[in-house]
Amino acid sequence: SLRRTTLQLVGTLLRQGMLCPLDVISAFIALQGDIEPEIRSEALKMLQMEDERHPTFLDNRLVQGLETACSFQMKVFGCTAPTESSLILLRNSELQLTNEPLSDTIDEKSSTTSIFVKLYRSCIQSNKRRRVEFLGNVLRRSTQVLTVIKDSFIQQRVLLTSGGTGPVLKSS
Repeated sequence: SLRRTTLQLVGTLLRQGMLCPLDVISAFIALQGDIEPEIRSEALKMLQMEDERHPTFLDNRLVQGLETACSFQMKVFGCTAPTESSLILLRNSELQLTNEPLSDTIDEKSSTTSIFVKLYRSCIQSNKRRRVEFLGNVLRRSTQVLTVIKDSFIQQRVLLTSGGTGPVLKSS
């Protein structure tokens, strides 16, 4: 597939020092949401390798990578798949369209396992400082996103209550 070939090319360019790891780490994180297990595995290996060389690089791009994963899934698959089982369902539905045999099965564990669990366990979980910073960064970013959504909602409400003529606030 094109994503697999591109991943291999980027890996080669990284190993030869022709790419800055900071530029591709969020894409590797996003590939943890790919429906192809081989692509997820290869991207994880590259993340682990870069994390060993430059531990702060992953920390700097982790939240951005989580957001990129959501955008990637929406653009490529038309929906988000936050758990292993949802990836399996998505992959199986694509395999059915091409009449290929279904190879993956869903078990109880995969239905609640995040697509980022392998990345978390291999790069973040063992270090308390990294765990705390990661969770703090995710919470801060979530708060920022919710604030933007709330502000957007308020602006839409103002426009609707004013009839589009200007900012007229009405209490509800």
